[in-house]
Amino acid sequence: MADRKGVAFFERGSWYHRFKLFQEDGTTKYSKKGGFKTAREAEQSYRKCEAEYKKAYRAYHAASMRELDLKEYLVFWLDEIYRARIENTTYMLASYVLYDLLFPNMEHGIKLRHMNVEYLDSLLKKASKSCGSAGNKCRELLNIAMKDAAAEGFINRNTVPDTKPYKRKKPKIAVLGKEKMKLFLEKASGNNWYLEILLGLFMGLRKGEISGLKFSDVDVENRTLRIERQVTANPYVEKGASKTVKYGLVEKEPKTRNSYRVLRVPEAIMDEILKRKRQNDLK
Repeated sequence: MADRKGVAFFERGSWYHRFKLFQEDGTTKYSKKGGFKTAREAEQSYRKCEAEYKKAYRAYHAASMRELDLKEYLVFWLDEIYRARIENTTYMLASYVLYDLLFPNMEHGIKLRHMNVEYLDSLLKKASKSCGSAGNKCRELLNIAMKDAAAEGFINRNTVPDTKPYKRKKPKIAVLGKEKMKLFLEKASGNNWYLEILLGLFMGLRKGEISGLKFSDVDVENRTLRIERQVTANPYVEKGASKTVKYGLVEKEPKTRNSYRVLRVPEAIMDEILKRKRQNDLK
């Protein structure tokens, strides 16, 4: 006779529940506990035992992680913690930052629990010499990794925010005047990417949104364009590597909820859309 959740069960005149006990050597012992008058009492005891098991398990593994080298922890964090919540493109960048910028400048044998602001500042200073954005990117990634380490109890607190900040390198943007824009469009009109250029320049579409467009998204009569998907890069990087081993494309939802939209299409751009459709129909 068991309850509907399968936690408590009746046996030899009383209610029981099974439970796990975490041992000092890191193993788990399985047993059962009884003598409860009601299923509710057994369920309450079960939840208490589960909480005690999780607490002991977490403390044991936190102590083990604190003994890891900083490099060992970062490898573990990248593949077992961070990778589960990010896109492949973000993982590709994180792998590059770790394996190509941080690890070559990292001393061997630095324990995770011994890491301090002075060492991190020294590491970031060395890594920052690789390129203009290296210092900022390395500090940004270390901050995420150490924030997770603190949350898991591997370290007492995240000290990366106390390190010297590095400015984010801003791209230089050249704004074309009317005459230069006119010249640019004249030259671009003979290019196979002319329609894509117009969609980006005059309708504000992102590269992935342009790649994800289908002719079914176009309402010729009302001269509108519906944005409801994007096509983006989908690189695959193996564990322990910084280089892409496979590179493909994937169709996804737009970047945000507000990215779903219906846009009015200027007549000149609609003409180019219909021209592209005629070209494709002939293929």
